Amino acid sequence: MNPGIGIIKHKLEQDKDAIALAISIMIKKYNKSRINVLETKYDYNSGEWYVALSIPDKKMIVRLNSLDGKLLGINEISNS
Repeated sequence: MNPGIGIIKHKLEQDKDAIALAISIMIKKYNKSRINVLETKYDYNSGEWYVALSIPDKKMIVRLNSLDGKLLGINEISNS
């Protein structure tokens, strides 16, 4: 019998953990020091965090896996 996803220890248990990881990814990728957090959401069905961030010239949504604490994708939205 395999344990359910609720029993497994998550690396990103709270929104502050997901925000910290998303900001560190953005600092490494864009070399920007001014990053604003717009919103965070957790999808209970997939076990993924969605963190909306903005830097001066664009906004992005960072998708993170809560079990592994890994980056799944970045969707960029340019400010116009």
